[in-house]
Amino acid sequence: MSDRAVVLPSMTPQEYFAFEEKTPLKHEFLDGVVYAMVGASIRHNTISLNIAVALRAKKPRGCEVFISDVKLKVKHAAGEFYYYPDVVVSCSQSDRDPLFREQPALLIEVASPSTARTDREEKLNAYQQIPSLSEYVIVGQDQPLIEIYRRRNNWAREVLKPDEDLVLESVTITLSQAQIYEEISF
Repeated sequence: MSDRAVVLPSMTPQEYFAFEEKTPLKHEFLDGVVYAMVGASIRHNTISLNIAVALRAKKPRGCEVFISDVKLKVKHAAGEFYYYPDVVVSCSQSDRDPLFREQPALLIEVASPSTARTDREEKLNAYQQIPSLSEYVIVGQDQPLIEIYRRRNNWAREVLKPDEDLVLESVTITLSQAQIYEEISF
């Protein structure tokens, strides 16, 4: 399922939140099992920040943009999960819990070689279960590769060509690849 290291198994969501408050590290919660998060590279952080800054500047009124430190709650038949997506955009006025968001319109992950499988399989499957989610984007950090999964296309994978802009229908924002990869050399 994941190449992450188990920190503490068999924990309730309430115990997880209490644990997260006491530790300087971030952890994802996958139906009772807690996994340590690995720190991001400078390249990963730069790309995430480029995207979040551009989205924040253009976001529709009432939408919120968060970067990497905000939990995402995913609850479905397989259990309850808390992830830390790289970028979260929530436009629901009822999605205002102080510890997490659970009704995103858009999720973006910046994939590294160690996270790409998890982003394309585990997280894609989990994120598809979120009724409010319209788009999920995976941005490559080691090569200029942008993948989009849209609910309206039954979550079929779309891959942008190097000169194509990223059109985010969920928030009516278009980002150029130059914006996304600003200050990044391949």
